[in-house]
Amino acid sequence: VFDMVHPDDRQKVQKRISSLQSGDARTTEYRFVMASGDARWVSVSSRPEIVDGELVGFRGIISDIHERKHAETTLHFFQQAIVHASDAIGFSTPDGKHFYQNKAFNDLFGNIGDDPPARLYVDESLGRKVFKAIMAGDAWEGEIQMYARDKSILDILLRAYSVKDNDGD
Repeated sequence: VFDMVHPDDRQKVQKRISSLQSGDARTTEYRFVMASGDARWVSVSSRPEIVDGELVGFRGIISDIHERKHAETTLHFFQQAIVHASDAIGFSTPDGKHFYQNKAFNDLFGNIGDDPPARLYVDESLGRKVFKAIMAGDAWEGEIQMYARDKSILDILLRAYSVKDNDGD
């Protein structure tokens, strides 16, 4: 089985085997190399099998977690893209409560609180129309005036839209 372990993960697996011999039981994630040559992520939960005080082997469960690891990598990529984007990006809940802003957003607008239309938009009624559109699952795009962090007025090209899950919700 050790030959199936990806070469880059063999030292990690060897450490795992050594810790199991001392009686530890835990779960480790690493890659197996399949007969096709493709590497697949697996989760291995194992414990030592001891008979009459002697280590006779290991007992465990191997689970294929390849799709989860791929999703985590993709999620991390997009998370970093948003965090480091030069565009101001903010998120609000479907009921309009603001809960995330990237550094560019924070640098430009500062903390906008729980009621962005009242705090951020020069024309509060237009800000409420923007939020109403995105909360209804629509999009809003156009030029709008917004207050900067220092309360100066900025002319902004705003693109606001709702993000839907796979079910369209």
